[in-house]
Amino acid sequence: MNQTYATQLRNPSSLDYITHNCNSFCGTRSVATCAEVDGKLVYRYLKLGCKAWDCPICGPKKAHKLRKAITARAIELELTRFLTLTLDPASIPPHTNGVKHIRTVWRKFRVYLKRKHGRSISFISVIEFHRSGVPHLHILTNRYISQAWISETWEALGGGRIVFIKRVVDLHRIAWYLSKYLTKDAILSAPWGTRRYSTSRDITLFEKRTHSEWWLVDYHISLLHSVARGDVFDEQYEEDSSLRFFASESDLEKLIVVI
Repeated sequence: MNQTYATQLRNPSSLDYITHNCNSFCGTRSVATCAEVDGKLVYRYLKLGCKAWDCPICGPKKAHKLRKAITARAIELELTRFLTLTLDPASIPPHTNGVKHIRTVWRKFRVYLKRKHGRSISFISVIEFHRSGVPHLHILTNRYISQAWISETWEALGGGRIVFIKRVVDLHRIAWYLSKYLTKDAILSAPWGTRRYSTSRDITLFEKRTHSEWWLVDYHISLLHSVARGDVFDEQYEEDSSLRFFASESDLEKLIVVI
């Protein structure tokens, strides 16, 4: 392999960025792992996305993963109460961010709720934005709370009168309710930099994983794929037909550095 082609592999052209990338660095690098399979070393290469919410490829994936995790935990913990808390635009103090205000009111609301019931609630909350830009909260909890008390307390703390709570008797219908009230577009509606969900301390949506068996490869996956040529199997593609993953019996990094 000549030096020019090796340089191209490290620095994809602007066309590669337009075709394969959404954010400035999404997909420009990969990760790899190696394992012995049937007495042979097999290298697996995976596209490294930017994992940004505003990325047209990574964003929907993250939203799908979040909804799946919420559904699983809600069923496991029987979080069968669906609560929606809206925010009256007139209640937002001047020069105050709506997200900051609704989270402050929600924090105070939980304090009042703890005093009422004698203990903290378990919950998963997701923020959604109206077209006007005013946020509201979708909350799953396992605690019965009367709608009259919710409405009175939420308004008194600076939220608003419009609240909604519903109990799902059949646990298997939780997924249906989530698909109705917690759509992918709703999750992605939050502006950049907004924390989209939160949970009580006793709930973890995503377990921490160690990725020590994977290492970073400073090359675009499509270019690694072209180097491997015929020595490729077990390919996977994204919905937009771009390459996501492939396996090869070759250590492509060593092939690239050969001049």
